[in-house]
Amino acid sequence: MEMLDCRYLAEYTKFGIIFGGNKVQLSGGKMPSLTDKGHKNLTLRVPNEFHRQLVAQADRSGLTLNAHLSNILRGHLMNSGFYPDIVKSFSGRLFEINVEAVPQDKQTDSYFYSRFDVFEQHPLYNKRRAHYLIGIADELVFGGDPYGLVKDVGIALLNFYNRQGHEIDQLAWQKAGTDPESSHPTIKDNWRYIGADTTRDPAQFLIALGRNHWKDKQLIVTGQSQDIRWGLRTEDDLYGRPRSPMANKADFERYAYDVATAWARLNGSEELTREASDDGYEVLPRYIQKQIDYDEFYDIVLQCQRQIQRHKSTD
Repeated sequence: MEMLDCRYLAEYTKFGIIFGGNKVQLSGGKMPSLTDKGHKNLTLRVPNEFHRQLVAQADRSGLTLNAHLSNILRGHLMNSGFYPDIVKSFSGRLFEINVEAVPQDKQTDSYFYSRFDVFEQHPLYNKRRAHYLIGIADELVFGGDPYGLVKDVGIALLNFYNRQGHEIDQLAWQKAGTDPESSHPTIKDNWRYIGADTTRDPAQFLIALGRNHWKDKQLIVTGQSQDIRWGLRTEDDLYGRPRSPMANKADFERYAYDVATAWARLNGSEELTREASDDGYEVLPRYIQKQIDYDEFYDIVLQCQRQIQRHKSTD
């Protein structure tokens, strides 16, 4: 059985607690992975007086002991820089953050990064409004799971911006001169790199974020959701307002041409990546996706890109 100091219990805020005697200890198997969901039982031994006080506090609040302890741990975690992946903005919008690690063999520089997709839970839709790439220099990863650290820092960052009153689907960043380029440049300003110029200690950085003791000089507040700002969808697409159905390839090509134009603006003559095409496809209305699949859309966008390049070469 593994013996723990109390402060390390902060790692287990989502899990249930059971009380016993007079020492702090953890049982219940291995540490859950980043993808594990649900709950886990822990055994926590404390002095009897602690137990009595906690039960009395829970009763006064109308809570079970488990719920009261979970709230205490959640508060401790939030003061330490941990934040949940469900975020409510000051304006009342509700966002869910999905995190996907990008395997290191796809990277071209000395950092670990993940993709953070921001979905808006709206009464009329549940759609991705933005996606960000957040990376951490490998020199700041002192053992353990590097993608766990990237996830913690990225979600803490997005919660920090939210507390500053920013809508987290409207963020962008300037690239600092010392920052490496993004390894997945589908959008020009969605890359935030955390290196030694930002912090020497990720744990202290998380605490600074939790206490709002940091200012991001690279942040750009755009005032517009990323999907609308970059032309990935229109307001009509967002709310699913009825439009005449697409009847032929020319209808698809108008949107595909916009996707190819946006790619060329950011990447010049570099050939369109499949990831960039898939990003464009994902924001298409469902009735369009029923008429055309990923591969067909990619072929159309690729043809549009080549047309653009031919026009430029003849100018």
